[in-house]
Formats: sequence, structure tokens, C-alpha cells
Amino acid sequence: LSHVLKVSNIMDSPLDNCCVGVIVNSECHKQHFTTNKSLLILRELEDEIQRVIKLRMKCENISTICAHHYSIYFQYYDTPQFNFSKYCCDPFKKHKRVVRGSSKIDLKLSDSVFELKNDLRLIPGKTLCPRCYMQVKNIKNLEPQSPRCEENDQLEFVNNGDVTPSSEERVITPRRVISALSNASIITPVSDLNKSNTERRSQICVKVLDNLKRNILDVDHDPSMKDYLDLMEAVKEKINST
Repeated sequence: LSHVLKVSNIMDSPLDNCCVGVIVNSECHKQHFTTNKSLLILRELEDEIQRVIKLRMKCENISTICAHHYSIYFQYYDTPQFNFSKYCCDPFKKHKRVVRGSSKIDLKLSDSVFELKNDLRLIPGKTLCPRCYMQVKNIKNLEPQSPRCEENDQLEFVNNGDVTPSSEERVITPRRVISALSNASIITPVSDLNKSNTERRSQICVKVLDNLKRNILDVDHDPSMKDYLDLMEAVKEKINST
């Protein structure tokens, strides 16, 4: 922590409770995660660190944070050591049970979504499940977080929601549809796809799209997903016609 921790010389005692400890009603200056017992002045930290801590605490009125709570609410917040990022934060309040998160929220994503939907503030360090991440992308038309390979041809989304093969490389095939969905972390990879013949791949693709429509898009309750449903139907029609 030496590159960010700055000890205040104006505090009456180095063991004074910090603002974060008061907010969460948690003892300060414990040495579970650090041996440092400094009391940090928040405004002396980098701007991004200040913002992340305030968002995670859901409080703007924070002036101090001890090294112990800094470790919890900044340094190790999104690690397996804590459960803050283990499960989907369910920003749309649609989960009826706990769902494991897979896409981590960063400050840039949080800000970009908040600019367009100021009643939705995603907390940096928390995670989204594939279903919630798809809804977030629908708000911002974000690119998927997973890295893309040039060899994996992707579906081209146009303004009317249709799928268009803009070039020979973008011709829709079951293999490319499933590859695009798995690369976007929307589905898990289909292990036996390469071993299947053309007819079997088409059957697998149709089944995947049906499951996606039923389990992830929440058709009955989310009219904003109409474009995705139209896309799925267009893909299925294309596959069935080949």
C-alpha cells in the first residue's frame, strides 16, 4: 500500500476511527489484511480511488479511511477473499435466487451506463451474470468484455435488428453463431461442436437459441429484448433454410 497510503499529520490519534468504519459499524485498524495502521485522508488519494471507494460505500461524505478498510473496500474488494464479486449484483431486480456473476463491473462501465440511465448506478468490483450483462449492453450497446479473435467471425447487428452477411466472412453458420455467443460469455462453449456434422450443428444451434430465448432474455417481462428475439428468429430461419 506504500504507493497510495499517506498518513495524516493533523489527526489527534493514529487510532481514530475512520468514516468507513463508522458507516459499516466495523472496527478499524485491524491487521487481518495489512500491518499498516495508518488513517488515510481520502482527498489525498487518486481521484479514481476516491470515486470507487465512495461508490462501493454508497456515500459521498467520506473524508477518512483506515488501512484495514482500504484493504477491504478497495485493494481486495473484487478478489475471492470476499464475496462482493462472487454473485451477480442483480441491478434489475429480476433474480429469484442467487446467481453467480461472470462479468466484472469497472468504473468506466459504471459511468457510461449512468450517463444514459441515471437511476442505475453499477458498483465497480461487483459482477453481472450473462443475462444482466446482456441487458446492460442493450442500454449502452456495449462491446462484449471478452477478447475477440479475428478468426471468429461475428454477427453484424444493424439498426433494424436484422442480421446481415456484409461479406463472405460474415455468412451465418451454426458454428459462427455459437462461437459469437460463447465469446461474449452469453453461453458456455459447446465442446462437441467440432465433432458434429452440419445437420447436427444446426440442431445444436437451434437448441442453444431456444434456451437463450427462454432462460436469459426473459421474454415475457422485458419488451426491450424484442430486437434480440427478432435476431434469434432471423438466425434460426437462416439455419433452417441451409
